[in-house]
Amino acid sequence: MKEKIHQYLSTAGKPVPTAEILQQFFKMNAADVAQAEHIVRAVLGDDQRFLQDENGDWRLRNYDSKSLHNLKFVFVEFETLRTGRRRELPLFLAISEKQDSDRSQPDIYIMDITPETRCLAEKYRHDLIDEAQELKSFSQHAETIYQTLNKTVLVHPKPYRIKSALDYLIRQFTGNDLKCDAISLSRIAKKLYPEMKIRSIEDIASHLDIEMVEPLSFKDRIAVSMDVFLLLLERLTENGVTTLDQLNEFLEIGEKLVHFDNFNFDQEFVKNLPQVPGVYLMKDNAGEIFYVGKARNLKSRLTSYFIERTKIEQKISLIHDRLHDIEIKRTANELEALLTEFEYIRRYNPQVNTQLRVHQQDVSEFRNQRLILFLPSELNDEISMYLLNGTKSAFSLTVQPDKFNQHDIPGHIRSMFFSNKTVGGSIPAEQIEIIWRWLSRNRDSVNYIEMDRIRDLDDCMQKIKAMLSDADLRLQKIFHY
Repeated sequence: MKEKIHQYLSTAGKPVPTAEILQQFFKMNAADVAQAEHIVRAVLGDDQRFLQDENGDWRLRNYDSKSLHNLKFVFVEFETLRTGRRRELPLFLAISEKQDSDRSQPDIYIMDITPETRCLAEKYRHDLIDEAQELKSFSQHAETIYQTLNKTVLVHPKPYRIKSALDYLIRQFTGNDLKCDAISLSRIAKKLYPEMKIRSIEDIASHLDIEMVEPLSFKDRIAVSMDVFLLLLERLTENGVTTLDQLNEFLEIGEKLVHFDNFNFDQEFVKNLPQVPGVYLMKDNAGEIFYVGKARNLKSRLTSYFIERTKIEQKISLIHDRLHDIEIKRTANELEALLTEFEYIRRYNPQVNTQLRVHQQDVSEFRNQRLILFLPSELNDEISMYLLNGTKSAFSLTVQPDKFNQHDIPGHIRSMFFSNKTVGGSIPAEQIEIIWRWLSRNRDSVNYIEMDRIRDLDDCMQKIKAMLSDADLRLQKIFHY
């Protein structure tokens, strides 16, 4: 039946109404529109070749000619040195190009971004330098690396973190933005083998019975990634996934979504949600807010509410029974989303949140410290500063690094940390506790200054200027003063 409908839509060359499909293939008249939709969706809804547009008509998905077997791929790995507080410093970069089954030895680049990284690389991995036939300088070859990456597809177990780091480094040395596509081996493997537990490329290789000698060096990880990719490529082909667009659809659509007939929004609303932190307000038919939630990634979090298999969960079922519309609020970072969520829950007293006892966790054990916390915005170039004087008081302000002198930063810091008087702040006591709870979970991945280690106001301002002038804040480079 599906193949016949596929051929019919292909011949039609334009979207076909549900009623026409019903009449042509089921010999039924669409007296009941809802019933007709239900019948056709039951047949075609789980097949990614078919797409129902905003008018309710059916057509075939359009795929481009980027065949996975004709594309050039590049495999990238960093060799890093773990310094204090879980910070990883890149020392070497390995890049290997591949087209189909061809394999090349990786090019090794020394990460001479700063004198510090060059010195550490030579100190800790002199063996790698000695064995390398040709060790290239990243700074001198940045333009070549940029040209290579932009003509290929980046393949890695977790490519987006690697791509983000490479994008920053290439922008620093060439002024260009990286625009290559990326393929996640972890996502493909999880989709093809749902039972697999994936923490590293070794887990995937082991599941696929690929021979390897552990522990893997960063050059070995590239070779293993290539072997993994070739086997996954075979499985993808068996599943009818042969182009890059088909692969993206395969991963994106992966989970079957619910029908949106009962909501005041459709599947396109969910697909087009921004991938930024924020808060979402769920409303019923009367416009009453019955649930408030926060998300590090609005698209990922809200999509999880509309996956077919999750409807059996009690919380999801309760939400679906009342849900009519959703309003979203973007925030600069996850912490701001958390504080905004708390404020909305207190303001609207939504029924579902009350039942779930939101924000009733234990208080952080180190909440009596004095810190200045720096969080870059994911919406613009601004940076949020949180001045935390234990649980006594807290103050927040948003600054633009290139307009540092326009903000009264010294005045706020003097009042908060260098005054004999106990001053209040702009942040309520309940939200101060939330900040400390959040910080206890994220302490090793954020930038902050410990005020008990600061000599005076001048010392503090020098460190703040150094942090705000460092573009690495955009990539969450970790500074702990």
